Amino acid sequence: MSIAVSIWPFLKILRPLDWYWQGLITALPIVLGFTLLMQARLHRRQQAKEAGEAPPTAFGLLGAPPSAVLCLQMEDHYVRVHTAGNSRLVLATLNQAMTALENADGLQVHRSWWVARRAVVRAVTEGRNLRLQLVNGITAPVARSSVAIVREAGWLTHESSTGGRSTETEILPL
Repeated sequence: MSIAVSIWPFLKILRPLDWYWQGLITALPIVLGFTLLMQARLHRRQQAKEAGEAPPTAFGLLGAPPSAVLCLQMEDHYVRVHTAGNSRLVLATLNQAMTALENADGLQVHRSWWVARRAVVRAVTEGRNLRLQLVNGITAPVARSSVAIVREAGWLTHESSTGGRSTETEILPL
């Protein structure tokens, strides 16, 4: 004897067909509700596609105007948008976030970092590693493959050849 029958003795007299109807009555509204929600979602997407809506602006996607964004940092499936006063997580790829920033002056310095030019205070070299110190205190890594790009963009004054010591490189003014 099961615990359910000991609590509700009338369950002993229910036939398998009764159980089937109870399950059907319970599941049917759930399945219908889910189907209606999916249909409405599909309809909204089709309307947006037909209307040719533009991709979201930086303020809509990132929650800040492009002029306020200091850097973007990937965190799993999210992008952390750093501004002068705070940071927030946004569900987007780094590519989507960089596209939303339109023509903001900045570079993707690492596979998971984009940095605005005006946010960089100094570059710190430790051995072969280069890091950018930002105005809000954050340190952004620069991929070794991106060092040449940062140098070509005119962000660094000179190439450091200190043989593994930690040095600071002055950042050229805008």
